[in-house]
Amino acid sequence: MKKKLFIVALGLVMATSMVACGNKEEETSTQASTEVGASLQQEIVKFVGTDLPSIAADRDKAVELYNAYFAAGADQNSEQWMTTLSNEALPKYDNYIKSLKGLPFVHAEIGELKDLYTASAELQRGAIQDVVDAIKNVDNNLLESAQKKVDQSQKKLDEYNKKLKTLCDENNISLEGLEEKDADGKDSKDGKTGSTGEAAKGSTEAKTEAATTAATTAATTAATAATEAAQ
Repeated sequence: MKKKLFIVALGLVMATSMVACGNKEEETSTQASTEVGASLQQEIVKFVGTDLPSIAADRDKAVELYNAYFAAGADQNSEQWMTTLSNEALPKYDNYIKSLKGLPFVHAEIGELKDLYTASAELQRGAIQDVVDAIKNVDNNLLESAQKKVDQSQKKLDEYNKKLKTLCDENNISLEGLEEKDADGKDSKDGKTGSTGEAAKGSTEAKTEAATTAATTAATTAATAATEAAQ
């Protein structure tokens, strides 16, 4: 009998939960350049409000391709999914990490933020690779490795958010004061006015929870069906 591999939902939507922050006195500082004369306050706001969103498209697409397996339900072909992850998701994640590492900074504090965010991203990338290898080798141990990397990635992201909040508090920056920006630098309001960073963050958390619930349900259904078929 062919060995069954039960794919489980991983929390790969977590990296989209970036905390937005803005200058209480001057929101236009998000456009500040990373020149030597830029203040730490300006560089924090630019890094979070402009730099990170500007490179997020590749990461978001990679996560979308990963989560598509669970959205498709129990009938999804895992071999086909493995090919999609190998040929599309992983290259996009590699491009994202390369762009992330290439973001310029002047102040050491921004370098520390970037290092934490990069570490989180690299662990997520490693988790996707583990899933690909698990399917290829029919190895459930690699799925456990993937989940551990996701957990470690979340810890790095938590460290990032904690450090960011501390820096914002120390530099008179409001976590609620900046509207999240799209990759083209426009306000992400979805046609509505008065959308603050806190509101956008709340929306992201709601979508994350819904996606995770749906993915977990789909994975459970798939595992149940596979078990019944094996019996």
